[in-house]
Amino acid sequence: MTSLHTSHLLALTTALLVERLAAQGSQRGDSTAVGSQAVRSFVVPSREIRGIVLDAATGKPLSDAQVFVEQTARGALTDSSGRFVVRDVPAGPHGLVARRIAYASTRVTVEVDEESGWAVRFSLAPSMIVNCGLIVCAGECHSIAVYVWDVLTGRPPRTPVALRVSQDTTVYWDQGQADSTARALRLSAGFGDGRFTVEVAARGYAPWRRSGVWVDRGECGPSVRIPLQVWLLPVDPP
Repeated sequence: MTSLHTSHLLALTTALLVERLAAQGSQRGDSTAVGSQAVRSFVVPSREIRGIVLDAATGKPLSDAQVFVEQTARGALTDSSGRFVVRDVPAGPHGLVARRIAYASTRVTVEVDEESGWAVRFSLAPSMIVNCGLIVCAGECHSIAVYVWDVLTGRPPRTPVALRVSQDTTVYWDQGQADSTARALRLSAGFGDGRFTVEVAARGYAPWRRSGVWVDRGECGPSVRIPLQVWLLPVDPP
């Protein structure tokens, strides 16, 4: 098979994966915008809430953050990897809050029942942000680099992952799958400067999307690369 045909097949496969998962997310009522998000998950035991708390500026996990269910005694602290588990949550609608010193607290809503649990990703905004906030790289490399992990396991997804980077009407693709020993999955796509929309999708996960990613290789220095950290929420077993 020629490289051109292989490229077209890869683009088609990745496009179908992104579109199918985006449609699934819409049917579930999930938001695909990056940030704090809660999804019903059949990977999590019923009446449990599991997830991660991240720094909204850097994407890094936050330890010692408090997560609690409003109007109940249920709650937990995040561990050194930023993850938490809240068990035996009463059935019904609840507000789930995450807070930490020097960060603004964040709230999501969940509807707990006996059928499934919930997977949650909190993004807490620091009270003071000192960050260039750009995705940059030098030379003839891709503009956008992402590292992808599963919120519950802290490891790469076990299924193929698709990256879609778009700028105006131009679309760039990448996809990959980590082996069982990999600690992270890295994907990259896009060329040049400007604003990009970045989407990540994988079978069994809620789709991830961030718009307005600004790339300017002249601001932070010609050799700086700031990758996006993407934490996917599992909704179905792989």
